[in-house]
Amino acid sequence: MDESLPVWTRNTAFLMGQETPDFGMDLNNPEPLYPTFSVFATRTPSDSSYDFRDQYTVPSFHVPPAYTVNNVPEMASRMPAFSDETLFCIFYQMPRDIMQEMAATQLNQRDWRWHKVLRKWLQKDTREANAGAAPALVDHTNGAPIGQEPIRINERSERGVYIFFEEKDWRRERREFTLDYDSLYVTNLMPTAASAGAYGGGGRSGNFGGMNGGPVGSVDQSAITTPS
Repeated sequence: MDESLPVWTRNTAFLMGQETPDFGMDLNNPEPLYPTFSVFATRTPSDSSYDFRDQYTVPSFHVPPAYTVNNVPEMASRMPAFSDETLFCIFYQMPRDIMQEMAATQLNQRDWRWHKVLRKWLQKDTREANAGAAPALVDHTNGAPIGQEPIRINERSERGVYIFFEEKDWRRERREFTLDYDSLYVTNLMPTAASAGAYGGGGRSGNFGGMNGGPVGSVDQSAITTPS
């Protein structure tokens, strides 16, 4: 007997061996034994030792029907209702999945653009973008005015203030950046009237290089899939 064990564990009779029927286990019963079997017995009223004939009974649990939910809509149908933060979560946690593609499409509709070189999402610095509550926004521009139009450097690039989503810190960062239009993933979505005006109209000469891209339904997974 190991003397270092607590007193209540030193049941010499149990360690030396006992007949299982002495513990109330009827091995001749065709019914399962697990509903009446317990590894640990209850304490006796004196609370001084264990009585291995006094056992806990495992009750039979049933999940109420109200706990079963069958009318949960498909995630794809809920994409427009998700917040930007939820869409980012889907995009980064479901690589090479159709849900990642759908989240990217929805982010693109909300004026986020995927930078193929930096492998980050960014959007123009607008008052609407700065008004978002989540994720948190950190300003690295040293007080640059909000909503100021970028300065065109040439027909393929511009410099201004943009909002980046940093997935490692899970926050948005506002900073000055020189944007090369060719570094942006060209979306497959056709522009709306509002978005076309905000991003320089059709073609690739406006801000963010325009919105017109390949045929509807074609998405280059290699361009939007994050590294493992």
